Amino acid sequence: MPDLDDIVRRKERLIERSTMQRAAIADAFLELERPIAIADRVLTIVRFFRSHPVLVGAAIAAIMVARRRTSLVGLLARGVSVWRLWRTIGTWAQRFGMDFSGSRRRGNAGHVAS
Repeated sequence: MPDLDDIVRRKERLIERSTMQRAAIADAFLELERPIAIADRVLTIVRFFRSHPVLVGAAIAAIMVARRRTSLVGLLARGVSVWRLWRTIGTWAQRFGMDFSGSRRRGNAGHVAS
């Protein structure tokens, strides 16, 4: 059976070890603070654009008018590219537990007899 001195020394070692582990965890969080802040800012911007689709459409229309060289085929190609990119981002976002699909549950919406 360990005597009281052994128990006190073991307790002191455990306290010292936990102090070092807390410092290591704090350092790890400090290293992640900036990337987390950037990701948070990006999500804030995405949420803003999702809640203001007319603003996004107006900005795209303004860019198209300013360029004036865009043909209908080029515009359709860009639209398809943007749509595919959005679908890819949505797939990746779902893997991380976020839903960027923007789709709502339709259920019985639009049915007169409902």
